[in-house]
Amino acid sequence: MFSIAPTGSGKTEPVLLPIFSDFIQQNTKKGIPIVYITPLTALNRHMLRRLSFWASKLGVSIEVRHGDTGIKLRRRQALFPSNMLVTTPETLQAIHPGSRMKQHLSHVKHVIVDEVHELASSKRGVQLTIASER
Repeated sequence: MFSIAPTGSGKTEPVLLPIFSDFIQQNTKKGIPIVYITPLTALNRHMLRRLSFWASKLGVSIEVRHGDTGIKLRRRQALFPSNMLVTTPETLQAIHPGSRMKQHLSHVKHVIVDEVHELASSKRGVQLTIASER
């Protein structure tokens, strides 16, 4: 599914609500089935705030992972993965070598790339492509 519209116009919820619905219907308890990739760490936090409303209503757990994530939270995420991980292309590549996170990421069913135009023609876009292939 692709959605193109100006930034801040409300594309995120129409894209994610069917994904949340699929997640609920599948009743997946393993790993991290949904990954949301943003080009900026600040956008990660913004997305977490926006999506927390829907997630709490629907019983979907969401965590943010980036370079500044503390060791306690990283450990908790490795032991008890959320249903949705919001991250950046660089962080996705950085967490993939970890054996637990690699196992959790093997259950991904949905990947959402926000602001793809920011990544597509850059070295970060190549990193994202490689991380996605893994």
